[in-house]
Amino acid sequence: MGKAAGAEDTINRCQQSVCIRANTTPIQQQVDSEMRTLAKLKGHELKALADNILLRVKTAEPNGDLVYTY
Repeated sequence: MGKAAGAEDTINRCQQSVCIRANTTPIQQQVDSEMRTLAKLKGHELKALADNILLRVKTAEPNGDLVYTY
């Protein structure tokens, strides 16, 4: 798909042992790592989660809060 596929999805489709998005802060890298753990859940482990999730991660800087969808 080339450029039509958008930016590389380093959370859901990382093929390496360590995946770091370019130009991210240490807190973003930490949250990305935790989101990768959630993205790997399968089957019975998912029953406790809603079908669509909007996750806001509050940081020490309100303008630096992170938002993820799952």
